[in-house]
Amino acid sequence: MDVKMLHNELEIVFGSESSGATPEERALSSKSLFVRSQDHLAIYSPGLTGRVLSAWEALQAYTFDVLLDAAVDGPTALVVDANEPAASIRNRRVKLGISLRKLAEFVGIDEQQVADAENTRIRSPIRVLERIAEALGLDERLLSFEEGAGGDKELAVRLRSIGTGTEPILSPNSVLKLDEAAWVIATQMRLVGWLRGEATESRVLSRFEPSDQYGNRGYPAWKHGFFLAKRTRQILGIPADAPIPKLRDVCDFQLGVPFLQIELAPRIAGATIANGKCRGIAVNVHGSNENVWVRRATIAHELGHLLWDPTE
Repeated sequence: MDVKMLHNELEIVFGSESSGATPEERALSSKSLFVRSQDHLAIYSPGLTGRVLSAWEALQAYTFDVLLDAAVDGPTALVVDANEPAASIRNRRVKLGISLRKLAEFVGIDEQQVADAENTRIRSPIRVLERIAEALGLDERLLSFEEGAGGDKELAVRLRSIGTGTEPILSPNSVLKLDEAAWVIATQMRLVGWLRGEATESRVLSRFEPSDQYGNRGYPAWKHGFFLAKRTRQILGIPADAPIPKLRDVCDFQLGVPFLQIELAPRIAGATIANGKCRGIAVNVHGSNENVWVRRATIAHELGHLLWDPTE
C-alpha cells in the first residue's frame, strides 16, 4: 500500500491527534470511539445505542479494514453469516446440555429473550447478547463476526460429559458457572496481555514441561509429587524451606494464572480450566473448602494439575 494513502487512512480511522506508523500504534493514542450492535459497527456519535469500544478494543476485535469501512461508509456489517449470532449461541447451549429456562435463570433475563437471541429473524440488544455469551464461555466481541464466537468446543464437550455413564457430576448450574469462569479467565488474560504488552501465556509458565508420569509399582505417585513440588519451587525461585504466605500471589503475580473463587455444589472442590490457550483455576468456596486451610490445599492441588499435567 502507498505510504501516503496508508497515512491518510490511519487519520480517517483514528483521528489526526493520533500518532504512529501502524494501526496498532495509532489505536493506542487515538481518542476515536466506535459502537457496535448485534450486527453492525459504526463510528460513535451521541444518540447511538450499543456497546461503545475504544479504537484499540475495536481494532483488536475486528480488522483495520472493518474500522475503515465504518469510518468512510458509515455503519458496516459484522455478520459473517446470516445465521449469526443465533447459531453460535444455540449450538453452544445445546452442546452444554443447558435448557432455555436454565440459561435465562442463570443470566437473569426472560426465557423469551434467550429464545429471541437464538432466532435468526430477531435482533437483540447487544448487552443481552453479551451477557448470554459470557455465561456460555463465548467471546462476546466476536458475536456475529466469527462462527462459534471464539468458544472452546472441547471445553463444552468436557463440561457436559464429565460423569456420564453413571450420573453427571456437574449440574446445569455448575456447568454454566465453570463455563462463565472460562470466559473470565480468557478475558483476564487478554486484558493483562494488553496492559503488559505480553503474549497470552506468561514466560514463567513456558518453563514447566508437562509430565505424564503418575507413578508405578517401583516409583509411587506421592514420590513423584514431591519431586514436582521441589521442581516448582526451583522454577519460581522459592527456597525449599521457605513458607508460601499466599498461593493467590503465586498464581496472580509469579505465574500469571487467573484464580477464581466461585460457588459450586459442595462435592466439587475445584477445577483447572483450559479455554483455548488460556488456562486458569476455579476453586469452590462451599463444602470442605469453607475451611481456608482446605481451600489452600485445593488451590495447590489444582495448580499442580495446571503446571504439570499434559493437555490430554
